[in-house]
Amino acid sequence: MEFEIRLRRVRADPFSEDAIAEHVDRLADLDDAGQLIAAGPLADGTGGVILARFGDLAEAQRYAQADPYVTGGWEMAEVRPWQWAHRGNQYLDPELPGRRAPAPRRFVPLPLDKHDWSRSPLPGQIVLVTTADRDGAVDVAPKSWVSMAAFDPPVIGFGCSTAHLTHDNAAATGEFVVNVVPASLAPAAWAMPGSHGGERLEHARLRLGPASAVAVPVVLDCVAHLECRLQQIVTFGGDEVFIFGRIVAAAIDAECLTDDAAAAYRRLDPCFFLQARLYAGLGPPASADG
Repeated sequence: MEFEIRLRRVRADPFSEDAIAEHVDRLADLDDAGQLIAAGPLADGTGGVILARFGDLAEAQRYAQADPYVTGGWEMAEVRPWQWAHRGNQYLDPELPGRRAPAPRRFVPLPLDKHDWSRSPLPGQIVLVTTADRDGAVDVAPKSWVSMAAFDPPVIGFGCSTAHLTHDNAAATGEFVVNVVPASLAPAAWAMPGSHGGERLEHARLRLGPASAVAVPVVLDCVAHLECRLQQIVTFGGDEVFIFGRIVAAAIDAECLTDDAAAAYRRLDPCFFLQARLYAGLGPPASADG
């Protein structure tokens, strides 16, 4: 169930630094649990709003009353059930599609060179591919041309260049890991091409950890890891290739396995490359059954 927690200011003196830190940490915990929808202060300084999901009213009230702004006497909390209207639930109106019939589409040609697509019809999921050379030096590179290629055996592939360390390392050692990037990590992934090797890892502040079936490490800050052994490298001419790997081990953040699909995908939080300097998150899932 969705609830609005309205925080109303009753004391004008500034919040303590400890209260601010605890308030923000609790919001981050709520977000990590896939429950937070939105939160923030009111512009006029009279309080703030938290929109979130809780099991029932009592749980929402317990959360509100434990807020440090409330326990510290700065604010009072009021909790009310609330419904989130969004495109995925037709803004709570099942008749919406009938009233808003789409206008006829007008199509215009796209250039064949994808570099010239100012609006891409093929967003690509952003991942980080980890590889290592024969001496164990690790490289991490962002990729967005990535797709499953087969169920049995499970094969995944991604686009790459023969000029990249990713290609050289995967070809040399026969191993790589595809790490699924959450939207919160997208800015760091975007900045990676500006540096290389250990410098890249340092600038992105990525944490590496051991994989379970390959020698290449996983990126612990990512929400899922697909450990792969090289299956095939397909060349398309010039320096462009597609690297295919058989998935030999896979892992996902345990909190993504909740029975609530919406909460699971909020926690997974995949993001997608749209065009230069633009990316987007997944948005709320919608049922094909209506």
